[in-house]
Amino acid sequence: MARKKNRTYHPRLQLVDGYRCRAHPIYVVWQSMMSRCYNPSCPSYGDYGSRGIKVNRRWHHFRFFAKDMGIRPGDEWTIERKDNGRGYEKSNCIWATRSDQCVNRRLFKNNTSGRTGIQKVKDDLWRARFNYLGVRYRIGNYMTREQASQARDAFVISFQKDHATAIKLIADRDAVIWNTSTTKVRGVTPHIDGGYLVRCTIAGVRYYVGYFKTIEEGEDARCAFIKSKTC
Repeated sequence: MARKKNRTYHPRLQLVDGYRCRAHPIYVVWQSMMSRCYNPSCPSYGDYGSRGIKVNRRWHHFRFFAKDMGIRPGDEWTIERKDNGRGYEKSNCIWATRSDQCVNRRLFKNNTSGRTGIQKVKDDLWRARFNYLGVRYRIGNYMTREQASQARDAFVISFQKDHATAIKLIADRDAVIWNTSTTKVRGVTPHIDGGYLVRCTIAGVRYYVGYFKTIEEGEDARCAFIKSKTC
């Protein structure tokens, strides 16, 4: 009986871009991609294969993967899916750095808004924020989830083009860069007795919101105060 042909078999002497298959610069990328999608023993399988993320049949052959993706720009670049809900295929994959991938993170399991970077806060406000390389940027608070999502999308696009300009724009709109203050929340400062003083500036006028025992209480009170003054 003839042996069934292995679809992923690569002829031993057939070179890919002048390299032996296993010596190719992106072979390890392909191997890791296949493993996390099809090998239950792979530590990353739970985030890929078990979620239904698959590799297009064409790419089960390494030579086609190499042909479609080309040589990666550098060792720090890895394969990235543009749409995290889809699998690995030519139309959905690019080479990206680790920092680029921060922009395209999928929803965490504890997300309750259904949108990356969007959080529901008190008084029917929706907060938009963006995490990048360990820094959290507060984009602003909005009346609806859609407004918050649109604002975040606009910020991310601007941020990818010019970090400094994007950050300045949200700073001018009373947003926050969390790593610039002791509490990491704009307008909330520690008080000598252990609580927190809350202030805000609206249209050039500075307001004292009050004293609160926790940062969270202070931040929520500040959001509610801003809403009452701007609605």
